[in-house]
Amino acid sequence: MNRLVDLSREVTSSSRQFDSDQGNDRETPHLRRVAYVGNLDYGLWALCKDSVITNIAVDILGPYIRFRDFIINFKWTGGGAIV
Repeated sequence: MNRLVDLSREVTSSSRQFDSDQGNDRETPHLRRVAYVGNLDYGLWALCKDSVITNIAVDILGPYIRFRDFIINFKWTGGGAIV
């Protein structure tokens, strides 16, 4: 997670991948949401891809499933926007 927060420090306004709250800057990141996490952090993607939950989904739904989105919501100490 720290890597994602560090990447967001350079974001000056919300984008497709980073949804930042007002006041987001290098010193005090105010990240609300990160989308397409699998594209930014292979370790987190591998954790989801190789999870037992994925195997359970295949057992229930069959082999033709697709992992569509991977979004992480953040809630910072001291308030911020409701996620």
